[in-house]
Amino acid sequence: MIMGESEKVDYMQFGVICIIAFGFYLSNQMVVNTVTKYASALSATAQMAGLIGGSYGVMSLITRPLAGQMVDRERHKPLLLGSMAMLVVSDVILLAASSPVTVLLSRIVNGLAVGFASTICMTTACNALPKRLLSNGIGIFTMSQTLAQVIGPAIAIHMIENGSFRQLYRISTGIMAAAFLLAFLFRTNHKPDKSVPYSFAFSKMFTVKALIPGSLLMCNVMQIACVSSFMLLYADSIGVSGLSGFFTIQALTIIATRPFVSRFLNERNQCHFTLVSEAFLIIGLLNLFFARTTAGFLISAVLFGLGKSGAQPALVGMCISSVPSAERGRASSTQYACQDIGQFAGSYIAGLAAGLLGYRYAFLTIALLLIMGTGFFIAAYLIPNRKR
Repeated sequence: MIMGESEKVDYMQFGVICIIAFGFYLSNQMVVNTVTKYASALSATAQMAGLIGGSYGVMSLITRPLAGQMVDRERHKPLLLGSMAMLVVSDVILLAASSPVTVLLSRIVNGLAVGFASTICMTTACNALPKRLLSNGIGIFTMSQTLAQVIGPAIAIHMIENGSFRQLYRISTGIMAAAFLLAFLFRTNHKPDKSVPYSFAFSKMFTVKALIPGSLLMCNVMQIACVSSFMLLYADSIGVSGLSGFFTIQALTIIATRPFVSRFLNERNQCHFTLVSEAFLIIGLLNLFFARTTAGFLISAVLFGLGKSGAQPALVGMCISSVPSAERGRASSTQYACQDIGQFAGSYIAGLAAGLLGYRYAFLTIALLLIMGTGFFIAAYLIPNRKR
């Protein structure tokens, strides 16, 4: 039996894995938001830069079917140490890169490793908690990922403006190395289940019950990808400056509101948290469509912070709680696969809209998709489960 089925909380297991996860997410975000610009500085063509930017998500998505099954069947500590070591290697390759091809190799290695590391971290965090505290604990754990998504780009932009790519990647490599060393303190109450064979059947690689909340999570990540790709370009095109505090305000909003979400979120009200959060995200995107001043952009930063604070833990909680504890590895892999698809699709679809109609229409397009995704969630998940 794993701890997730008892009434006790393994604070040591939960705390260590949260710190490890924050370290590798932060390091990754510092790289993800700058690597295409770095590749361009190394004389990469636009096509090569695009390939480099998308390779991380594609490779991570490829690993998800195997990662979920391995996390359910195998020992966690060797898997975590191996994937964290690969993440350090990918950063070292990037730090030593002198050509776009080497940068591409770094992103391929990174994507393969993230597919395993993220699944292990999420599963271990859930296993440290009793079921009654699962939604609350996920709210705390996912804060590491959310904060990394907003703090990482801010650090990266500051380092590029005041230093160099090399300095930035030295710092990101150091953070990843620290997370790897901390992984030696990692422990888990997970017991491998060798009775279930590996399978390439869709229902065995993924958990179907997690796909509905996972689909809305995918739409939310499309919003993140759209904003990170085109917000600054849109601001430049209309002459808006002074947006260095955008990510900081977003992070502070999350920090201020996530404790409230973690305190009160549970299985009975998670759908309510989700719908309110989606409304904040949609309004934030529509506000960006009409924004013409710095204040307008910063209002969206607050709205995005409020939306991210509630939506991610609620939806991830639905994905994980939809399956027995022995299948949490596959549930974690399923929701991360949805996020991987959202990262790629968000950038691609927003790019098409921006190219055809202008940058501001990228935000409108993703807002419409988010409205459609929320409608699907209400019809396919909320209404059938309203009594429960």
